[in-house]
Amino acid sequence: MGVPVLSDLHKLSQPPRQFLVFSALNLFTWFSIGGPVMVLFARHIDMPASWIGVLNSFLQLATLLVIVTIPLVLRLGSKRLLLITWSLQSVAASLLFTVPWALKNYGPHVGWCVMLAAVLGFCLVRATGIGGWFPLIHDVVPKVEQGAFFSTEMALL
Repeated sequence: MGVPVLSDLHKLSQPPRQFLVFSALNLFTWFSIGGPVMVLFARHIDMPASWIGVLNSFLQLATLLVIVTIPLVLRLGSKRLLLITWSLQSVAASLLFTVPWALKNYGPHVGWCVMLAAVLGFCLVRATGIGGWFPLIHDVVPKVEQGAFFSTEMALL
């Protein structure tokens, strides 16, 4: 008898297993940008609490974009849309690496604005691409493996 969390992992073929790795990476970046790490970083650079509240609101407000971006899934396809938005959200997230430079050279307000822009860009691009997530899962994971895939995904992530 295997570990309950991983008991269905052996039932999955290679593409669903690779998609689980992709899901884990996506979750890691999302929590790094939009989770407690972001709040701790913002507090570390002395960002006011009201600005941090604005940062947190970006996540929820951007999620509303999913409704209006569904035509992009139909036009571009879920795989292409996710590839484009994954790349663009990585670029947006990498702007966070310029925050210390902006703080040092231009002061706290510019550093905070850079952080706001990076997080907003990440959230907007992520919301644009998330509409292609479930259609792609259904393309990658065979119907007979979907139960095992979703249970493993929820257990691991």
